Amino acid sequence: MSDDFQKQLDALKAENDKLKVDNQKHADFRAQVEKEKQDAKKNAIFNKRKEIESVLETAVKEEKITPAMRERFTKILRLDDDQSVDSLEVKDVKELIGDKAEFSNKDQGMQDDKSEVLPENLGDATVDGKLVELTHRYMAEKNEKNFSVAYKNVMRLNPSLARAYVKANG
Repeated sequence: MSDDFQKQLDALKAENDKLKVDNQKHADFRAQVEKEKQDAKKNAIFNKRKEIESVLETAVKEEKITPAMRERFTKILRLDDDQSVDSLEVKDVKELIGDKAEFSNKDQGMQDDKSEVLPENLGDATVDGKLVELTHRYMAEKNEKNFSVAYKNVMRLNPSLARAYVKANG
């Protein structure tokens, strides 16, 4: 091998080694950025969950809902699932609860008469029946395959029906 060829080969090896180091630095940086994105998303979900729980707790204190209804809302909204919490909007939860106090302390736990909490436009239908009907209609219209997703969207789109459901079943 000639001396010039050896110099070029050494220069290329050195450049290749430098590129490998740079590539590793970039890979490490990308991994760090991705980890920070995931941490930020987890923190955002954690904060949103706490905010929704606070809204529900405030609603109980203001006698807008009963403690049993709060637990029912927690289950319906699937607050234990990060993906569900991520898809929720706090304003939708507030709309679901409503504006006025509907229960006094003596009324809590005494909501056995389900007919009193039905919205006027339901007629003879039950809240459960209407909710199932609307969920199936939503699934057909939106070509939604997942009943839970359709159910959640029907509840979100029909706050008065959702409130009536929670009152009737909470």
